[in-house]
Amino acid sequence: MVDPVQEIKSKLGIVELVSDYVQLKKAGAYFKGLSPFTSEKTPSFYVSPQKDIAFCFSTNQGGDIFTFYQLVENCNFQEALKDLALKTGVNIETMKMPTSKDIEKKNRVFELQEFLSKIFQKELSKSPENLNYLRQRGIKDSVIKEFDLGLCNMDSKVYVDLLTKKGFTKQNMIDSGSFTHKAGYLECKFKDRLMIPISDSRGNVIAFGGRKLLENQKAKYLNSPETFIYKKNQTLYGFDKAKDRVRETKTVILVEGYFDQIACYQNGFKNTVAVCGTALTEGQVKLLSRFAERFIFCLDNDKAGKRAVASTSEIIARFTDQIYIMDLGEFKDPADCFNENPSVFTEAIKRPLNLISFYQNLYLPEKKITQNNTKSLQNFLESVFKILFVLSDEIITEIWIREISDLLDLPKEKLLSKFKSFQKNQKVEVDIVKSTKFDLKLADYLALLLYSDLENISEYKKLIIDNFHYLKDVKFFNVIKTNDFNFDNIDFNFLKVRLMELELKGLKFDKLNLKIEIEKCFNRISNQYKKQRIAEIQRQLSSVDNRNNIELLKELQSLMKK
Repeated sequence: MVDPVQEIKSKLGIVELVSDYVQLKKAGAYFKGLSPFTSEKTPSFYVSPQKDIAFCFSTNQGGDIFTFYQLVENCNFQEALKDLALKTGVNIETMKMPTSKDIEKKNRVFELQEFLSKIFQKELSKSPENLNYLRQRGIKDSVIKEFDLGLCNMDSKVYVDLLTKKGFTKQNMIDSGSFTHKAGYLECKFKDRLMIPISDSRGNVIAFGGRKLLENQKAKYLNSPETFIYKKNQTLYGFDKAKDRVRETKTVILVEGYFDQIACYQNGFKNTVAVCGTALTEGQVKLLSRFAERFIFCLDNDKAGKRAVASTSEIIARFTDQIYIMDLGEFKDPADCFNENPSVFTEAIKRPLNLISFYQNLYLPEKKITQNNTKSLQNFLESVFKILFVLSDEIITEIWIREISDLLDLPKEKLLSKFKSFQKNQKVEVDIVKSTKFDLKLADYLALLLYSDLENISEYKKLIIDNFHYLKDVKFFNVIKTNDFNFDNIDFNFLKVRLMELELKGLKFDKLNLKIEIEKCFNRISNQYKKQRIAEIQRQLSSVDNRNNIELLKELQSLMKK
């Protein structure tokens, strides 16, 4: 089932909507302007494209596109939904809002895909021929197991019978995207294919990729269709396994296919994710930017791969200037490189090209300017200027312009003048955000840390429950506990706004080691509770009635030992 709210959000960004009402200026990672909710001379209204929210700090009003539209147009949610659906071309008449039944349906399909994946794994374990094929591709048995690789080689009826015995309905099977109706029976879509489970960021199997085994099969790869649990533009293959290493290194390696990701991971480059044939989207970049500051492309060494780098770099530049491209020379992709000469990859990642070198190789490989390549020069400069404009950093601009000047032997002043002309033709101007002091209570700080690391919150579930007496006054903890740590339909806009406010004041959560900070918070909470409890017991024992209370004395003794 398609969620109309998410469908509209995927088609309409907060900056695009707000720009219809407010003249915005670029301000670092944000946009700012005069508040549409009050009269003011100094801008207090900020828009965060990363968080998809807008907020006025003068009036404490704002939120996502729906909240903003309701405020600025003085309408209710249903009216906002209708108007924004019309604006984006989304037909809400055919859609329904998710209910508890929808959530139950979603969880049931998760379970089905997981069970089906286990069936495929068992099939592969009994097929020496196909295991040898994977081994010949350089994939170790331990990695075959770790990535849950499988085989779909049985008759469709066998899969249907096994799933039925497990309690899954035919509708569950169709909903999963793994089966289709054909001549009155259900057919598995992946017959005679090696199976690659695709998981979401939490490790739930949401789809499959199937690599052909027979020459007469038309498509080399057959992927699951989009379903209500699988959105291609929001999914990156291998991210569930790579995210910890991406967080540690602050670096992500972007490859093109399943086996490229597996090859990199197996050879120690565990901070690798695969785009899987689609252009990297803003949603995917936004997800990665929560963990990574440095993006390294290692896409297929062909025209399509180079076009993908060029088109995606502008999106990444909204989040970071650290964008690099690996050159594997004669090798088409990482999988081939690791099979034949792993040292090429190892050396290439040590010295990746920056964007200037990449665009220069793309448009001006000879590094010379003649009457015959002025168009190529124009393309080169425009590509670089687009990135500089998005970055909106004077120091980076100065460094890049100087590098281009030295590279092409062009006067720096003329290049800078040309860039300024390019800037003037753009709609958004450049500005700077000033940092001020911030103040946070411990429980509120912990809530923001955990929200910033929401993918791993299950690791802290016991600690949250054990310390809930201390955390219960904070909205975030009440919400997640009430929903039993299921976040599918929770609106966290209240935290997004607080994060934006603190980031504008200089507290950069993306620069923190979240795991260490969270552990520190829980330790401090535990110590604070211990001190409070000791003081409370001592007060109780001071009264005549409790002077010889054995239980209180034991508890006090236990707390004093900790």
